[in-house]
Amino acid sequence: MKRQILVLIFLFLTVKLMISQNLQNGLIIPQNRVEESEELYLLPKNGFTVYNKPNGERIGIISRDFENLEDEEIYFINNKGERIDLSNEYFEEIGNEELVLKYWKRKNGFLRILDSRNEYWIKESEVKNKNFKASHWDIFLKYLNYPFYAKEPGLNVRQDSNINAEKFFTLKSDLHEITEIIELDKLWAKVKIKIYKIHPCESDLSEEENIIGEFSGWIKLLDDSGKPNVYFYSRGC
Repeated sequence: MKRQILVLIFLFLTVKLMISQNLQNGLIIPQNRVEESEELYLLPKNGFTVYNKPNGERIGIISRDFENLEDEEIYFINNKGERIDLSNEYFEEIGNEELVLKYWKRKNGFLRILDSRNEYWIKESEVKNKNFKASHWDIFLKYLNYPFYAKEPGLNVRQDSNINAEKFFTLKSDLHEITEIIELDKLWAKVKIKIYKIHPCESDLSEEENIIGEFSGWIKLLDDSGKPNVYFYSRGC
């Protein structure tokens, strides 16, 4: 009996670890985001300190706030003062020309950012102290003000939150609109769905005339690495 309990505890901890490993990816966003911000890059004015590893040495900052900066560019500035331009691939557009920094690993109170060829880490405590927050993709999508859609090749809609549950529909285009996340369960989400004749951005029909059907079901919202299986139009129609 004791051995069985230990096995169950081990399995529980293993599953919990797997889930936490899957929920590594996310966004660094303002705690009190202002809609329609005039800033292209949503970062604190003095940027974030960058370290070479969790609890490691300071190697520079990520910032767009330095002397004579008049353009909308963002940089990593190392300890020597050398400026390295950063590509937009390290950012996600969450609104009309509003870009936030992505992270792809969490460890010991630090967030790993930028590319995998070098070690770039920022402190979660600094993020919080500067009125920003690290948000897993599932939480961000739950409170997103935009509808979203399945990435190619589509997403199966199921009766429950597991791969073996009955499939009753497949989302394949932006005529299949996910309007709300009702519930989250690990990598899965129960969502509300509307099926349109014509995409609302292109239709002169009333919503009632344009909707073919509405229903709810479970989709695998995130892939096994914790990245979204959905997309949204950050600039609206």
